[in-house]
Amino acid sequence: MKKRRAVLLIATLAFVLAFIVFSAPALAEPPTPFLIHGWVNYSNGTAVLNPNVMITNLNTSEVFTATTSPASNYYQVSTTSCNISAGDVLHFHVSDTNTTEFNHTVTQDEIDNGGFMQNITIAVPIVGICGDVTDDGIVNMGDVALLVNNVSYPGNPAYALNEWAGDVTGDNVLNMGDVALLVNNVSYPGNPAYNLNCR
Repeated sequence: MKKRRAVLLIATLAFVLAFIVFSAPALAEPPTPFLIHGWVNYSNGTAVLNPNVMITNLNTSEVFTATTSPASNYYQVSTTSCNISAGDVLHFHVSDTNTTEFNHTVTQDEIDNGGFMQNITIAVPIVGICGDVTDDGIVNMGDVALLVNNVSYPGNPAYALNEWAGDVTGDNVLNMGDVALLVNNVSYPGNPAYNLNCR
């Protein structure tokens, strides 16, 4: 009888010990908060109020929609370490009038720090017609004249223009190449050799 009790006691203790050992790791590491946050601005520094920010964990396909406010360009995603791990690739899709997308790989330091800050820049929305440097709604010799003067007398405020519309070659430089293309475009309308290419 005593022998039976001793065996039963040992078996019970072994079961309890096994339960503690196997459940301890799960109990030892509860999920920790993880915050992704930052500010969204246009490339000219203007705040993008109430931006649309979606982050997809490409490793798990989980999608997080950021909390934003109509009065602010701040965004945040609050989750836990259950949903994001070191090495996960997060795909950011951020939009307003324009859109930008990029990937971010989560580091162990970011996991240890409870998240990271990611400021985002979106290109300034382009308004206007390519070649219409006068912003009057049409492309004509008036635009050519203003562009010639702007290129010939750089920095002169009398010849200020919409630089995006003036860069008709799309090379990010205003020069006589733009003037030549704009002259030909106005002189030979519809000729595909003289199509304008503002970017």
